[in-house]
Amino acid sequence: TDVELYVQEPSGETCNTFHNKTVSGGMMSRNFSRGYGPQEYVLRQAVSSTDTSTFKVTVKLFSSMQKWTGTTIFVNIYTYFGNPDKEQQTNYTVRLDNDKQEQLVATVQFLHNLSSVLSS
Repeated sequence: TDVELYVQEPSGETCNTFHNKTVSGGMMSRNFSRGYGPQEYVLRQAVSSTDTSTFKVTVKLFSSMQKWTGTTIFVNIYTYFGNPDKEQQTNYTVRLDNDKQEQLVATVQFLHNLSSVLSS
């Protein structure tokens, strides 16, 4: 099974395994197309102190050998990772049944250094 993670940044630029570094510094981990991921997107600073930023997190089932049962994808979104006072984790479970199917998992907004995760 090959699942792709896409993160659309506020600029409109999308980070994924095919375009794994963005102008703003976003980076996607290498692609594990023959086995169990994970894929990770990281960005050191999501927003300056005066901006509002929105990120869209999407998963796509690129291909699967599980034609009859579908594929279950676990998505964990961390904001302010490593900051014990602000760190938050939001978990999602997504089920995709067909090759090339994609689904918006969450929209993450940063408002003047506060974050909120909005479900799709």
